Amino acid sequence: MTQLVTRHPSLVTGRAWVLLVMLAAHSGWAMYPVLNKALLAYLPPFTLLMVANGLSAIIAFFIARPRLSLALSSNRSMWLFALITAARSITNILAVKYTLAIYVQLVNLSTPFYVAWMGCWLLKEKIPPYTFSALLVSSLGAFLVISPNPLALQLAHGSTDLLGIALALLSSAFLGLYMTWSRKMTTHDTHPTAVFFQQTLTLVLLYSSLSLLGGEDWSILQRLPTQVWVGILALTLIVLVGAALLQIWALSQINASLFSTLISWRLVVALIAAWLLLGERLVSVWQVIGALLVMAAVTAYLAHQSLRRPASSGAC
Repeated sequence: MTQLVTRHPSLVTGRAWVLLVMLAAHSGWAMYPVLNKALLAYLPPFTLLMVANGLSAIIAFFIARPRLSLALSSNRSMWLFALITAARSITNILAVKYTLAIYVQLVNLSTPFYVAWMGCWLLKEKIPPYTFSALLVSSLGAFLVISPNPLALQLAHGSTDLLGIALALLSSAFLGLYMTWSRKMTTHDTHPTAVFFQQTLTLVLLYSSLSLLGGEDWSILQRLPTQVWVGILALTLIVLVGAALLQIWALSQINASLFSTLISWRLVVALIAAWLLLGERLVSVWQVIGALLVMAAVTAYLAHQSLRRPASSGAC
């Protein structure tokens, strides 16, 4: 091992950089529900998404400008992806509105299981080994986190939490659909940054329309305190642009399965950020045990997949 490091120092350094970028990308996405929750205290949901994605679209345009083409606007699969992304984003922010940000991030870790099922239904792929076992352990852990007193069989905030968790599950399903269907489409001729701009622009148009239809008051933007604008900029730069571009770069260096193995890191970052910014925290030993169960089950499940060959077609 020492000889390998000595002979190929650039290889080790390169892998270290990829690992750091992966951690940074996952950390950025972990901040998404937390920052949304904090900013919803000052802004209506669709106005918030409109402004944050509007700023993101401006940045994305200058990054992707050399690679933009009219062909992108006529690519139906790209518009489909954008709409699925919008559905994911809308259900995600509504979930945060009704329940704790740490619960939403916890539920987001169910995405790999949605990908497994949708790969079976849509692409006729075999369900990966240990899917049911990992799902069972993860579900048990999630229940322990969401219900501080599991023996009472009740949620901390009753029906409000239930609605938020249901929306978070739906949001994860949309993300799973996006990730699954994107593997079936042929988008190799389109640069990822150009796709990023097209999707962001679509989101701005959609959120603007939903905000107008919902009667949200845009004049509130003129009265926002400085710290709120700082929060919006943080949401834009850390998550919508930063995490997205870091993820694009990481996926250009490694496969998606390997990138996903660190998805549990998002829960760690979300727990810390939610505690500092929102005062949300785990309040019982049951919750800590549940969080550890979820992280262990999802990480082991994804790590096992990353070491296997791509799933072959066959009966589900």
